[in-house]
Amino acid sequence: ILGKSKTIYYVFGASVWGPLRKLSFGAYVFHLFVILTEKAMDYHANYYTFIRVLLSAIHVFALAYFVSLVLTVFFEAPLRELQRTYLFGTKTGKGDAEDLTEVNDDQLINTIEPLLKKPINE
Repeated sequence: ILGKSKTIYYVFGASVWGPLRKLSFGAYVFHLFVILTEKAMDYHANYYTFIRVLLSAIHVFALAYFVSLVLTVFFEAPLRELQRTYLFGTKTGKGDAEDLTEVNDDQLINTIEPLLKKPINE
């Protein structure tokens, strides 16, 4: 599809989607926990109307993305930088995970092999 229509390519390939792309996986992982927590906190029977279901869906969506944002900022990004700095020995400052995919297998083996041969007591 992307090769056929340049409009679709420019809309979905825009850099505006970059931050959302990084949060989407986290939101995907945590939305189930948000739903289960919300339902576990209901102590009474609910009368579901369209507006209640709509507001609940918006709440779950917003809370899942908020949890994903917090975990990305405080855990994923710093751990990615530590991994890039200490495991691969490079620090680019770009902060994109795509930089890690440019490392080929030989570089990875040459980086990890000395760590595996080092004695634990050192």
